[in-house]
Amino acid sequence: MFFHPRDSRLDAYADRELSARSTRRVARHLRRCHRCRVRVAGTRDIGSQARKLTTRPLPPGLRARVLQSVASGVPVIVPVADPVVAALPWRKAVWVGVGALVLVAGIRVVGVRNLESETSLLEFAPAGVPEGGTVSITYHATARFGSARSLKLRARYRRAGDPQYGYDIPQVDAATLTRTSGRTYRGNVALPDRVVYAAFAVEDDAGVVIDSRGVQGWEWLAQADGRPTSDALLQRVNEAFGRDPGAALDAAIELTGAFPERVEGWNTRTTLERAALGPDVSSRLRDGHVQRVRAFHAELQDSTIPASEIGAMYSYAKIWDVADIAEWWRRRVLRDTQGSALDFQLRLVDIYTARRDDPAKAAQETERLWDDIGSASGDALALAFGLALQLKQPQASLRWARRLLAAEPHRRLAVAEQLGTFSTLRDTVRTWLDEEAARLARPDDSRRPLYVATRRQDRAREDLRSGALALKGRLLLDAGDTVAAGAYLDSAAALGWDVANFTAAAQLRLARGDSVGAARLYALVAVDPGAGGAEIEGLGRRLVGARQWEAEKVRALAQMVERTGREAEPRAVFDLVRVTDRDGMPLDLRARLAGPVTVVAFWVPLCKTCLTDLRDTYDLVTGFGPAARIAIVSQRALTEEDWNLLASDGLDGVAVVDAFGDATRAFSAWGAPATFVVDGRAVIQYRLTSADKLARQILTLVDRKGQRTPVVAP
Repeated sequence: MFFHPRDSRLDAYADRELSARSTRRVARHLRRCHRCRVRVAGTRDIGSQARKLTTRPLPPGLRARVLQSVASGVPVIVPVADPVVAALPWRKAVWVGVGALVLVAGIRVVGVRNLESETSLLEFAPAGVPEGGTVSITYHATARFGSARSLKLRARYRRAGDPQYGYDIPQVDAATLTRTSGRTYRGNVALPDRVVYAAFAVEDDAGVVIDSRGVQGWEWLAQADGRPTSDALLQRVNEAFGRDPGAALDAAIELTGAFPERVEGWNTRTTLERAALGPDVSSRLRDGHVQRVRAFHAELQDSTIPASEIGAMYSYAKIWDVADIAEWWRRRVLRDTQGSALDFQLRLVDIYTARRDDPAKAAQETERLWDDIGSASGDALALAFGLALQLKQPQASLRWARRLLAAEPHRRLAVAEQLGTFSTLRDTVRTWLDEEAARLARPDDSRRPLYVATRRQDRAREDLRSGALALKGRLLLDAGDTVAAGAYLDSAAALGWDVANFTAAAQLRLARGDSVGAARLYALVAVDPGAGGAEIEGLGRRLVGARQWEAEKVRALAQMVERTGREAEPRAVFDLVRVTDRDGMPLDLRARLAGPVTVVAFWVPLCKTCLTDLRDTYDLVTGFGPAARIAIVSQRALTEEDWNLLASDGLDGVAVVDAFGDATRAFSAWGAPATFVVDGRAVIQYRLTSADKLARQILTLVDRKGQRTPVVAP
């Protein structure tokens, strides 16, 4: 049988309150259980929203420039002291510089190398295009695009005020680039009104070959007075959220350096510092940030400033526990920003805090609050939905769910899963799931990220559709309709590879007395290296006998290899990939890839919390013995403290530093953490893989004797 952790245990995991051993145990379960992953994600989402309600030294000469501005009458914030912080190994200039400032200036930018180790070039002209203007594009392609007469330019546009992550910001076809000579293509892009930031990618008409400068995109930023605007830089930070914490923090540092007077920049930067650097490093920044909070307060408390800055002052003070100042700005939010997203959130929490013992009254008052305001950000709506769920109010939960999905439709499956806990709402949820499954059956290019090929997006849609069908099957099963539930669960099991779906379908077949059908599905669980075990083995033998059980596992293994093989995106690694070891000695990473299957895990020392994932990945890979190994590639210089941290977990012997940027370019690994699976011929078979897929992807590339078995050719 397939046992799920108790809800209280999942909540403790989400809040990082379990012991290390219990955390690893729950994490292993989450790799194969969609339902519990949704539960944990929902708990963390609610916690994240609730917490919202609640450095590097400044560049040399900045203080002098700011004081000069003060003397000339320009209103700025002067921190009372620069924060003192240990030197951090920031990325090389080329890492930060190949970005917005160069593109805005209309200068050629070197993109990532393709399979032939050539470079693509992109030009934006003229410099200083105003919002809503037209920009000319000149693109110098590589041989990857062959002799295509035209290429497609896709874009993702951001406006001031767009949220972090922005999962529901669409991708659009921005222009057709026409070949003018050789490998040079040209076209024009009419920028939509109010756009302050844009990321572009070039691809062929089929969306198979893509140049998105890794996953960074070719960037355009609005500018004024010859430099990017603060709104443009802030949207650059927001775009990097969730994709690359290091790049997001770099962009936030650039924002606060260029616009030290903008509170929103410091508030965003401090959020990234605390998340990326870990508690030990971020605590060393506290004194500097607290001093800055007090300096901002002294300067701005009697000033007229935008609502976004008022909200940022409250959040900035609250993050660093400057209680008196946070409370002062909380009152100002409620007084001066009525109708804003933060005003809505604060009032919402006040209602639920006061009416915790009277859920019906709380629901009535939140409806009146909505009637007064009538709109809110996705984060605020997610908080309202989460609080309604906590108070076990089905109709209130449904109302807030509809409002949330109108603002952020990407949450459909997670919201449906949570609403399905109310028996009175299951008919509504089942209708939603039918609509969602039908939507996912149709390609939607607006939801395909710039760096994702159509084939990979089709697989992602298939996985989501499988999740929708499986959830409806479980709801039908709860309602007692075993026939319909079986049909949906079988459809889900046929679409994607999810051991939770296999298990649910097997249990249903077993309840009907179909031992053979159940054993066939349990065999799929048994061959998954991340899910099998003695319990499943024993059950399979009892159902059909040892001999047939072994035959079912052979059949299941063939299915796993075939389905996992479809996930492969083969790409050869360059002939030379220079990295350095702990002593700074150069090595050729490609030479290390010859032989067994190698998992290449990119990491940045900024992300201390990512070490837990690295440890789990190391344990998983070494479990294959000589058939697989791991290489950890740091995209930033490692201090002695970083090396000692790796050594404490036995990871220093498999770690190298991408000192020359070769590995980042070879793998197009512009975001970290990122994991790749490489076969023994130095061909990347699986790109940007995830923990729940990694074990079977390794197993697909090796046979039972531990020898490499190529599944797909480059």
